[in-house]
Amino acid sequence: MPALQVKDCPAETYELLRECSARENRSISQQTLTIIEQYLGVRAPEAAPCSDAGHLAPAVASNKPEMAELSFLARRQRTFERINSLPSFDLPEGFDDTADLIAAAREERW
Repeated sequence: MPALQVKDCPAETYELLRECSARENRSISQQTLTIIEQYLGVRAPEAAPCSDAGHLAPAVASNKPEMAELSFLARRQRTFERINSLPSFDLPEGFDDTADLIAAAREERW
């Protein structure tokens, strides 16, 4: 997996990130990745991360939630298109109905 290193980060920015990550129970690295993913629309925006500090990730603070939502929907659509493009296959004769298999699995848990 690629690594990302941020150089020359202002002390104030780092401190805000550290405080935010502590409130969100994440490491600084995890929080940084979460903010980047939200900004790029890779991850659906959370309900105002670190809002009590008055510092929101740009995807949440500006008009970008709509863009992030559109990006999320576009990714979801692409996922379903990929699923639909997979080859179909026939189940063998006498294969149990999937609904029956799920019901039996649920009964076993209880």
